[in-house]
Amino acid sequence: EASHNTLEQIDTFIRADDEFHRQIYIFCGCPHMWDATRGLVSHYDRTRYLDALSGTTCYETVLKQHRELCDYMYMGLPNDINAEKKINEHLTSFRDNIMSTIEKYNTYFAL
Repeated sequence: EASHNTLEQIDTFIRADDEFHRQIYIFCGCPHMWDATRGLVSHYDRTRYLDALSGTTCYETVLKQHRELCDYMYMGLPNDINAEKKINEHLTSFRDNIMSTIEKYNTYFAL
């Protein structure tokens, strides 16, 4: 029941998001780490997709975070920015909705 986006739009966004993250690994000189990471994130991907399907993903926030990360890679990290915190915020932004997502789609998860 995608209220704001079609399944095709969600698929397109998630593929673009994956490509952005893959490019970061390439930029950092670790392209094989992307392949290793992809093999470990099936529950994360499932949650991310269902969050988008529920209409709770804030695409503007994700894009803003991507822009910031690109700026930091190209221009350097400002002294007042905690890189680990920024990355953690980006990778866990779905966490606010995770319990409602698991409850709504409980057959997709084995707890």
